[in-house]
Amino acid sequence: MSEIMNDQTSPVHIILQTDDVFILDRGFRDSIPNIESAGYIAHMPPSKDRHTTQLTDIQADKSRQITIVRWVIEVINGWFKRDYKILRHTLINKTLPRVFEDFRIAGVLINAFRQRLTDSSKNYRT
Repeated sequence: MSEIMNDQTSPVHIILQTDDVFILDRGFRDSIPNIESAGYIAHMPPSKDRHTTQLTDIQADKSRQITIVRWVIEVINGWFKRDYKILRHTLINKTLPRVFEDFRIAGVLINAFRQRLTDSSKNYRT
């Protein structure tokens, strides 16, 4: 990710716009400065502070917020991989120019024939 963000000629920068949001897991913690310096916004669940046994209330709330958004992303990603065999595998660089079109077609089919995810009224505090 750091290499992609630092390469100004990367096609990713053509697709993304300033202030686009990245929802990341902790595996990308070293890439966050590069993502933010490229003009994007990065969110990652917080880690515990040193010498503490649990997250603070604010950290736990932020972690839950990011996790619920990531859950939706993982569900949709699972649909792509389950329904479209070509999208299950690691892609080689040769396929990258076409992969965005493949995902777009798969997304259209998912939107047309799958029931959309909806919020549960039980998820909100009153």
